[in-house]
Amino acid sequence: MPNIESKLNPRGEDFKSNAAAMQALVDDLRDKVAKLAQGGGEAASA
Repeated sequence: MPNIESKLNPRGEDFKSNAAAMQALVDDLRDKVAKLAQGGGEAASA
């Protein structure tokens, strides 16, 4: 199988910035999923 060449630089500022932004979105999604798993939070339970 041939190798796929990449010009991606994981040490570059663009990569780090994009990775941080993606991690923030993932964290937010996980928080929302956890809240939904509890039935929507306190407001939904009242």
